[in-house]
Amino acid sequence: MQPEKDAVVAPADVVVATLAKDIAQIAEERDEDNALSEPSVVARSSGSLSWRARFRPIIFGVRIHRRPWLMSYHYSVLAVIVFDVAMLMAETLDGPNCAGSAPDYPTFPTYTFYEGIEVLVTLVLSVDLVLKCVLARDLKFFRSFGFALDGLSTASLYLLVLKIGNPMQVDLKRNTTVAAIKAIRYFRLPRIMFMMKDMDGMVVLHKTAMASVPPLKVTLFFLITIVMMFATMLYYAQPCYNVATCTFTDIFNAGYFVMVTVATVGYGDQVPDLNNILALVITCIVMIFGTLYLAMPLAIIGIHYETTWIDFDAKQVELGLKSQAVQSNVEAEAATFERMETMDLSATHHSLNAKFLDMCDIVTRIAEHADALVASLDAQGIGPVDWDKNGKVLEIIRETTHAIKVHRALTKEIKPFVPKDLVTSQSGKKPMAAANRTTSFSHSIVSRAKRALSNIKPKDDDGPPDPSVKRTVRERLFLLMERPHSSRQANLVNKFFLLMVILSVLMFYAETTPELQHYGMDSDLCHDAFASYCASRDDVGCFVRSATNETTTKPLDFYCDADASNPDCFGVGYNYGSNATLPHCYSLFSNPTRICEIRQCKPGHVPMFDMTLKWVYLEYYFGAVFTCEMALRLYAARNRGAYLRSVGTYIDVVAVTPFYAEVIQGIVNGRVPMYAIVPTFPTFLSVLPVMKPMRILKLARHFKSTSVLARTTRETWKRLLIPLFFLFLGCVSAGAIFYEIERGTSCYKGYPCMWWDRNLWTKELEGTLPFGKMEQIQVNKFSIITDMLRSSWLSIETFTTVGYGDMHPRTPFGRLLDIIAMVLGSFYTAMPLSLVGTQFYLAYRDFLETQKNKRLNGSLSLVRPRNASTSPRRPLRKRASVISQDDVPVLNQFMTLSRLLNETLQMVYRLNAAQPRPAKLGAQEVPMPPLLQSVLGGVKTARNAGRRSFSPQSPPPPTAPVNVSAQAKAIHIEGMSKGLMTATALSHTILLQFSIIVHKIVVSDPSAVADSPARVTSSQFSRSENSRRDSNSDSHCDDSAY
Repeated sequence: MQPEKDAVVAPADVVVATLAKDIAQIAEERDEDNALSEPSVVARSSGSLSWRARFRPIIFGVRIHRRPWLMSYHYSVLAVIVFDVAMLMAETLDGPNCAGSAPDYPTFPTYTFYEGIEVLVTLVLSVDLVLKCVLARDLKFFRSFGFALDGLSTASLYLLVLKIGNPMQVDLKRNTTVAAIKAIRYFRLPRIMFMMKDMDGMVVLHKTAMASVPPLKVTLFFLITIVMMFATMLYYAQPCYNVATCTFTDIFNAGYFVMVTVATVGYGDQVPDLNNILALVITCIVMIFGTLYLAMPLAIIGIHYETTWIDFDAKQVELGLKSQAVQSNVEAEAATFERMETMDLSATHHSLNAKFLDMCDIVTRIAEHADALVASLDAQGIGPVDWDKNGKVLEIIRETTHAIKVHRALTKEIKPFVPKDLVTSQSGKKPMAAANRTTSFSHSIVSRAKRALSNIKPKDDDGPPDPSVKRTVRERLFLLMERPHSSRQANLVNKFFLLMVILSVLMFYAETTPELQHYGMDSDLCHDAFASYCASRDDVGCFVRSATNETTTKPLDFYCDADASNPDCFGVGYNYGSNATLPHCYSLFSNPTRICEIRQCKPGHVPMFDMTLKWVYLEYYFGAVFTCEMALRLYAARNRGAYLRSVGTYIDVVAVTPFYAEVIQGIVNGRVPMYAIVPTFPTFLSVLPVMKPMRILKLARHFKSTSVLARTTRETWKRLLIPLFFLFLGCVSAGAIFYEIERGTSCYKGYPCMWWDRNLWTKELEGTLPFGKMEQIQVNKFSIITDMLRSSWLSIETFTTVGYGDMHPRTPFGRLLDIIAMVLGSFYTAMPLSLVGTQFYLAYRDFLETQKNKRLNGSLSLVRPRNASTSPRRPLRKRASVISQDDVPVLNQFMTLSRLLNETLQMVYRLNAAQPRPAKLGAQEVPMPPLLQSVLGGVKTARNAGRRSFSPQSPPPPTAPVNVSAQAKAIHIEGMSKGLMTATALSHTILLQFSIIVHKIVVSDPSAVADSPARVTSSQFSRSENSRRDSNSDSHCDDSAY
């Protein structure tokens, strides 16, 4: 409606109309698919919005502050989908809908009910999809992931109608196609998560997942290494001799068992043989490693989840979307601490902050020692010797010397933040001669440091190579093999060798898979197993049998051709292996339970693809690749001796040794080596392939983040010794108690076994046991825990929370003890979880900080894309300095702190020399600053004069009058005492003023990120301790510092 021409329009009305128009336009152009990372707080004028804009938040589930009723429709559709998923689960149960006899759930509804529910749910979802299509702002919605989920979760019923017509008759026409169409309904599960993506919990969960993925990759490498290594050891430790009772048929099967153990799940479907000590020991180690491994991901995810919730709640309170909860005094203090401004500083800023705090701590201790020394001084110099006072002198000298070191290091940290124009403007100002000496002295230090640094070559130049520098073939090869970020070619070579390592390990595991092996009496694997068995035994079946079926002394030939008719060959004539001799296996061999039941000789096995004799080609390829890699790295190494002594070289040699051992064995025996693996009747050469999985350790060369695991191991292994020792002690102690409670009664077949006036032997228990056989019986069953090996196995299963289920207590007292063991096991798990988890988290944070600093310094550069220019980089714009002209006086005062500390040293030495029995000062007690050597020379005269005047052997009586020299000495000591106290007070004042500059530098760090107080506190504590250790590592002061 147009206003009249003569109407007066107020300026306020124009502003209101313009704002209403802008708000309507913003609401119309808003894309709901990308909304709700933060709820909108813009108030809309309902009269200015179109009907599509008003209904769009309702249908798409847009959360608007103070209007939660708009989410009612969204939550209703979500509830319908959840109900339908519950019906999908119920439909899979054995009820009347399955049309079978005697269903397990006869009270469940029929198939018609489920199909009716499906029709109703599909109708609701179809209406929802149509409304979204109508209200969509543009075509972007039809290309979105949400539209695809909506369409797939709705399409199942319509496809069934097109396939069979009436969906109610699906149960009569079931086939594979119908089952596949009905499986499309499972897309409703991800739709539930997609519809919940804007809820507070899902937002926090998504951020936590994104933040946890990088460190979890490191733990995944550790997990893969553990599973592969221990799976291989278990596969070889418990070979498969009897196909009917075989536990680990291949390494993949053993890896599944190791993963179940590491995750502390313990299904119990696979358990190592309790009579196999080696397998039990390996499994116990896996249990312990599983507990240590779980500490790392639990710490990462737990800390990130907690800090993300804290940040999210703080953001909600800041935006006014959430009110501050009423808290108790303790909770309020904790919340105040959590809201403190804490930052994750870069390495440079953190080092500056740590050194400044260390300097404040040292100066405080100097003041305390100085106050105690002055209080214990004898101005007259005639009192008894105070040995505690001598200790105070030594402490002051040590602390002051340390303070001078830290001051020198802190000065180097501050220098890069001081603008050069301030230094230039101040260079012409020379207020006094002392400043000239200090300036020239500092210039000499800087020039000397530059000359020293110019002669140092970097140990690790990870930066990109200079294209203008001509390099030799060896240098270019070094960059290609050892610096994957130096060029695109180096990156491709690195990825190629990484792929070869992964494929070679997978191939080794595939060599143990029965589905790729040919079995039977005529198979090469069977012949090889009998050859290994007969090599160490003189059984009848291992020798050639004559034409009259008599045994000879000639051993069988197990490596004949398939069509050979030589009477010495295995399976020919009356030799074992022919059809006529198979039934007599148990009478021909001394260990028939193993040799007669091995799976590689059993008929009827049909492999998916026979690779028994074809693995050799892939083994030759991988062996050649790894050999060439070792040769190239050795040729390109800068220090070949160091390369040969490195751990990586040892891993390479060990990993390729089995290949050459098998090749040499094949050459010696005159046949092609067979790389298919069935670890029966082990020999040295047959067990040697167990070292092939060590190739997985070669991945550490391709992933720099594996250094986090190495650092975590170094930081925690000593602290884990005590918990592991107590775990061993607790398992043995609990095992002894379990054994005494659960072992039952020892009974012997044929003799009465009385327990509480009751004979425990029954006909069922006696069975076919031989006479005199000893068995342990619990009431009416054979005991499970028959020895301390099994009882200790039960205790470690309980303490590590694995619980396979093969061992369990039966008696009430045993179950009570088991409950106590469960509780103690939970307490034990807390130690490695907190220790390993925290150390891993801190190590990973330091690793990320180091990598970030390298990238900022240009030492780590990504591979340049193909279309990138080769021109030199444009210099970055210099960041504005936070130190201004007003801070120059404070900086000058801080620079004079070194002279103040030196004066403190001089006064302490003079005060010590003026005492009747001064403390011994030398190279063995404290480091002697060179500048004070001259001071001591001058002080000796005064000290000798004091000794001549006041000899300790003949001290003057207390009533003797004090002469003039004694009065002068007392005045001198009092003056030096006041000077010492003044110097310490000035040091405190200078540091307090200098803290303003440190605050400016640290707070201005652009890379600082708000973080959790607990994390920052623990990280700063760790790094502060490292900084203290580094500052204490220098055993002597630099001569030029004085």
